[in-house]
Amino acid sequence: MAPEFGNPLAGGLTGLVGLLVCAAPALLFFGALGPGLCDPRRADAMQHDDFEYVARSLTPRRAVANLFVPHATHIVPSWRLLTWGVVCSAGRPSSLPNALAIVSYGAEVAVMLVTGRLVACEIGRTSAGLAAAAAGISALMMPPATWYAAGQTLWAALGILATLVCLQSWRRRGGSVRLALAALSAIVAGWFWTIGYLAGPVGAIFLCSGGSRRCRRAAVVPLAAGAIVLIVALVMDGRVGTLPPQATKPSARQSKPGGNRPAPRRPALADARSPAR
Repeated sequence: MAPEFGNPLAGGLTGLVGLLVCAAPALLFFGALGPGLCDPRRADAMQHDDFEYVARSLTPRRAVANLFVPHATHIVPSWRLLTWGVVCSAGRPSSLPNALAIVSYGAEVAVMLVTGRLVACEIGRTSAGLAAAAAGISALMMPPATWYAAGQTLWAALGILATLVCLQSWRRRGGSVRLALAALSAIVAGWFWTIGYLAGPVGAIFLCSGGSRRCRRAAVVPLAAGAIVLIVALVMDGRVGTLPPQATKPSARQSKPGGNRPAPRRPALADARSPAR
């Protein structure tokens, strides 16, 4: 059952409340109306793991070469491609910190909106969706919303939510395209962060809870997508990007026999300052 807005006035009021809900984390984190939890200058600067991710995704060739290279034991091809896209959108290095900050907070807003949409369509009440979206107004969400590298959890959660939204739409309207989009979302979620691998099992549970035989059969799709993407990540672990080191020509000294041997030590000379016998 889809949520009903009733009349244009109620729809406009709902949109205004939704806008305030999405802006509320910024007011909490950056203190637009009072003391904030985070220094805005800190959110507008690269930190720690940001440098590693950006350095390995500066160009398309470098991003592809490092797709399956683990970082802190996590294999995150989706995150490396997203980072390359952010680098391209920034245009110049001086604009990169601002682009990373926008993407970080944008992920927070996207998770809130998709959560609200999922709950509102499932329950059939817009107020329930707004309440679910408002759960993102929390100090616990400050690190991933203000630090790019910490936002991987938000993007993985967004992939899980997108999987559920696609399955919810398929359960009501059918269509192989919606089922394929759900499988694609499960794949992307797992490659954003390790917790994203839950998209497949969660999607299967969501369909099985529908009770119909048709939904139980379709539950194999997200479950298989999650299993396949996990197997691919384990098989490709570090294989892409491990380029052989460049061979260097030996120097003329090293090419000679015994060229690597250390130079013989000269015997100590007699001290000329010592008095003659």
